[in-house]
Amino acid sequence: MKRRLFIMGMMLLLLFTLPVFKIKAKTTSQSNINYKINVTYIDQESQKQLAHSIIKQNANTHYNLNRSFKGYQQVKIKGDEIKGLLNQNKYIEVYYTPYRSCLTVKLKKENNQALKGTVMVLYKKENGKEQIIEMSHQESQYSFTSLKDGKYLLYQNKVPKGYIKLNKPIEIRIKKGKIYHQNKSIHQLIIKNKQIKKSQKNPHQQFYLYIIVLLILIRVMFILKTYYKNKQGK
Repeated sequence: MKRRLFIMGMMLLLLFTLPVFKIKAKTTSQSNINYKINVTYIDQESQKQLAHSIIKQNANTHYNLNRSFKGYQQVKIKGDEIKGLLNQNKYIEVYYTPYRSCLTVKLKKENNQALKGTVMVLYKKENGKEQIIEMSHQESQYSFTSLKDGKYLLYQNKVPKGYIKLNKPIEIRIKKGKIYHQNKSIHQLIIKNKQIKKSQKNPHQQFYLYIIVLLILIRVMFILKTYYKNKQGK
């Protein structure tokens, strides 16, 4: 009797545990299936392809599409989220846009009054070459817009009469949309031009005046000498 009960108990135990083993085996086989994610990274402005990659993952595992490109920021994803569970083959487009900055330049006199009539020219320094980006008009304030990351040189090409022009360009660096000048983050650039003092207008003015007077005297002496010589000859 005990033997029969033992056999019946074992049969019932096998009957209940067998489906569990089957389910576990099925789940394990599903998780070993490899899926592919076709990811295309695109410049949203130019629609150019920045990169393409195929990510292979097992089912029910997390995946991450974050990728950095110099001078770009991620804006949106078309096709799926950045992170999620993978359960089928996917085609995903990840869009990026270049960092853009705006540099405002204010031109002032030494007394902080606005200075008009100045022309500023912005160049981008790339691969050892300088490429002109934009030229300001003759206002006292000008904004250079849509600037991408990189190194820039700001030249002062023209100043109003009576003011001293900058003798060298101003170096500017833009990184991830932030503008830096002399290793400090800035939002605007204020340039003050000094006014030429009367004594500075022509430092050699007296010298030139002496030369002119001397030449006039020499000329007068030559004329007088010629005159008296001709008179004596008569």
